[in-house]
Order: sequence, then structure tokens, then C-alpha cells
Amino acid sequence: NVTFSNLPPFLTASVSRLNFTRHKRTQQIVLRNRGSAPIRILGVGLSSKTSFTFSGIKAGVLIGGRQNRRTITVSLKSLKNLQASAKLIIVSNDPNRPILEIPLAR
Repeated sequence: NVTFSNLPPFLTASVSRLNFTRHKRTQQIVLRNRGSAPIRILGVGLSSKTSFTFSGIKAGVLIGGRQNRRTITVSLKSLKNLQASAKLIIVSNDPNRPILEIPLAR
């Protein structure tokens, strides 16, 4: 039986992008650690000041190893902007992909 007890942190997201509509103003992203070592979130933010907000994660958060997860809620503040775009940027200690960017669009 093979064990993977020494895998480095490996951060994945449940989606590669989020598209918002009038009927879909709040959505969730599930971050998952596929490694055995904990993921440390070093920073998180939006690429520009836009019509989006997020909650459920901040710098300093740990996502333990072996399938542990964290849910982020992303919301569109207003429907006034017909076109809005940004990226949710997550910086972590994942050695292979230290910066995870998830495009957001309306």
C-alpha cells in the first residue's frame, strides 16, 4: 500500500472562473489542499477595485493537509455595472503554484 505522507502543499480551486448574472450575484469557490503539508494563505485580494467582494478567507489562514478545504464566497455588489471584471488573487506556500488567480466577470 502506497502512502503519500510527505506531499508538499497543493492548492486547487473548484472553479477556474466565475461569471455573474442578474440571477447569480453570489457564488462560492472551494479551495482544497491536495497535499499532506498545510497550505498557508499569505495574501488574498482583488486585482482592482471593482463591484466584487469576497469573504471566508484572509492572510494567515491555514488549510490543513489531505483534502482539507475552505469555502470563499464572492459577491457582485451591484447590477449597475453592466460590465465588471477582476481577478481574485490568492498567494500561498504552494511550491508549484504560489499564485492562484480566478477571473471574475459580469
